[in-house]
Amino acid sequence: MNSGPVVGIITNMNSKKNKSGRYRKEVLQPILGDLGVVIDTYSLEEMSEAVAKLREMNITFLGVNGGDGSLQKVLTEWIRQGGEESIPRIIPLAGGSTNALILYTKRRAEPPTVTLKKFVRKFQTYSLLYMENNLLKVTLNGEDIPPQYGITFANGVIYKFVELYLSNNKPGIRWVLRTIMEVIGGITMRIEKYLYYLEKINAQVTVDDKKYPSNQILASILSTLKTPFPTLTVFRNIERNVDQFYYIVTDLKFPTVLNNIHNIFFGMGEVVKGPNSGEFWIGAANRVIERTREGFMLDGELYKPAECEDIIIESGPTITLTVI
Repeated sequence: MNSGPVVGIITNMNSKKNKSGRYRKEVLQPILGDLGVVIDTYSLEEMSEAVAKLREMNITFLGVNGGDGSLQKVLTEWIRQGGEESIPRIIPLAGGSTNALILYTKRRAEPPTVTLKKFVRKFQTYSLLYMENNLLKVTLNGEDIPPQYGITFANGVIYKFVELYLSNNKPGIRWVLRTIMEVIGGITMRIEKYLYYLEKINAQVTVDDKKYPSNQILASILSTLKTPFPTLTVFRNIERNVDQFYYIVTDLKFPTVLNNIHNIFFGMGEVVKGPNSGEFWIGAANRVIERTREGFMLDGELYKPAECEDIIIESGPTITLTVI
C-alpha cells in the first residue's frame, strides 16, 4: 500500500484553458492535500520528467490537466518508460479530446477543480467506480519515434478540419458544426478554397488483411469509442469485442456524402450509394495498416510523417477510467 501520494496530476501549462493559470498547481494542490501531487509542465521534456517522478512515487491514479493531445502524450510517455502494463487508473479531467472519455463514463465535463473535489470525496468514502476501455497503438514504420497511444485516429478530410480548428485557436464545438455546414455549402457552389477538403489522399488501406479497393480515400476514422467526437455518434450501430476498435474507411463522392450526411454523422441508418458512389467501410477490427505519408490526427495531436512507409493501428492496452 502506498505510504505517500496516491494521485498524480500533470498539467500542460501551454494548453488554452491553462494559460490563464486558473488550474495551476497552486489551485489544484490544496484540493488534493497529502493525497496527491500536482506538477506543472511547460514542455515535452518537463512532461517526461513529471512522468518519471510520478512513476517513482508509484501513484495509483493519474490525471492529465491539458487540452487536445495532452493525455495521449502522457500515456505514450508513461508506456515508453514503464511498458503497457504500468498505466495507473486514469482520472479524466476535462479538456479537448479527453471530453470524449468523460462522455464514455456517462458523466459531463466539469472544471478540473470540481472533478478533483468529487474525486477526493469519493476516495475518502470508498465510493469510487471504474470503467475500462482500450487504447489504440499506432506504429509508424520508417519514423524514428516510438509507438503512440490514443483513443481516436483520423486522416483525410478529418485531419484537414482539425488542422483548420487548431489554426483558429480551438474555438469550440459550435464553430466546428458551423464550419462543416459552411464547407458543405462552399463545395456545393464549387468554391475552390472549399474543394480542398474534398480532395482524396493517397493511401493503401488494409483492414484485418482485407484490402480496401481504392488507393485513394476521403478519410479514415479509427476509435475505441462509439462517440469519437462530441455529438457525432458515427458508430452507433456497430458492436465490437474488447480487443477490437471501430473503423470507417471511405472514398465516397461528395453528392453521396451530402445525401447521407445524417446517417454518416449520427449512425442513423445504412449509407445509400449508387453504382459510382465509392465505398464506405464501417465495422470493428483488430488491425488496420495504411500505406501513406499523409498527415493524421491522434486525439487532437497532428502528425506529419516524413519517411513513414506504413501506419499500423492495433488494439492497445486497456486503461481503467475513474468515474467521477
